[in-house]
Amino acid sequence: MAINTTRIRYQALALVFGLTLIGCGSDQGPYGDIEVIGSVLKPVSMASTADAEKAYVFDKQSERIHYFNLDQGTLLGSYATTNKDEAHNIFVPDTENYVVDFSPSKLVIHQKNGQVVNPNLGFLGTPISADFDDSTRTLVVYDSLASIGLVRLNEDGSVLTSWVGGPIFDQNTLVKSGSFAAGGKLVLAFSSNQIGVIDVTATLAAGSWQYSLQTPGPAAIDWVAPVASRSDLIALHGSGTLTVWNMDTQAVSATADLTAGTRTGYFKAKIPHIYYTVNDTRNLYMINNDGTISSTVLPLNYTAMQSAISSDQTSVTLIAQPDSSSSQAVIRQIRLSDGLSQVNLEITVNDNIVYGIGSKYMISLYPSQLGFMEVTELVSQEKRQVAHYNIEYYR
Repeated sequence: MAINTTRIRYQALALVFGLTLIGCGSDQGPYGDIEVIGSVLKPVSMASTADAEKAYVFDKQSERIHYFNLDQGTLLGSYATTNKDEAHNIFVPDTENYVVDFSPSKLVIHQKNGQVVNPNLGFLGTPISADFDDSTRTLVVYDSLASIGLVRLNEDGSVLTSWVGGPIFDQNTLVKSGSFAAGGKLVLAFSSNQIGVIDVTATLAAGSWQYSLQTPGPAAIDWVAPVASRSDLIALHGSGTLTVWNMDTQAVSATADLTAGTRTGYFKAKIPHIYYTVNDTRNLYMINNDGTISSTVLPLNYTAMQSAISSDQTSVTLIAQPDSSSSQAVIRQIRLSDGLSQVNLEITVNDNIVYGIGSKYMISLYPSQLGFMEVTELVSQEKRQVAHYNIEYYR
């Protein structure tokens, strides 16, 4: 299977969501979490709690992972990366007890107490996507050679057990995409148009894939997404059909026909959704918390490169561009009830700047030896600066 690792990167985190824009790509889409397990990795994660909105971001200049309190504009802490001169993508679980650091040469877990854990999965490829199940603290990692790593962690990020498997099942079926469903079921879509419901605990114990097969209907499944807290449901897209499948009853719960238009984006942030264009009209199809499918028309002229629906399903926040080669982008937040644009922020995309978007703020991390980040409040568009945070690491 062909995997385009230049697609603009996206990942959902914490109680809200994070979006990341990293320069410009040359591909023509579709964008988002298509033909991967979980979500595509990126060098920044936005996290929000009742106390503060935070940003975890890899700073190439200091070769460290910093984390900031965006409400206060302060650096809270920093982790030194162990393999220099490599790109680093990061993942932070809801608890924020540790940071998972992905680079081409290895995977490292930075614990809050400063300890570094090296799972040593033995990947030969570069990790490109990952998913995490909070209920079992299990991480699944997918690399550029289609290897699939499973890591079960304890609360502080120490490794309890791990295993790496290949993408071939029964000698003639390949893994095409996948995701954790609620409750810890790992669901993988195969080239045979079937899905495998993986028993992760048994797989880790046996050191081989332990699974049951189901046939949900859509052909060429390229997108698998969870359905809120419903452990019995999984969302699937294949060959222009969007399906919600009940894994317990092995029956279709909901379906939508998208064959008449062009699918331009596949996203999983909190509320899974797909963008679908017909005659230049942007349609948004989303999987509701109860497993139903709803759709709405959006007032958009550009293509959504990244997108996240709020947990209460009242708005969608997205980054849109005329095309992936454009240096211009717009950050738009749209109220879903009537299409009202609540945020409209135009930016110029720069390959050297890392952008991240949370529920309240956008960050722009500039290349600076001393450290320089601009924080923009989305609604008011007020800007402030966080600077010189790298100085102490050069002493």
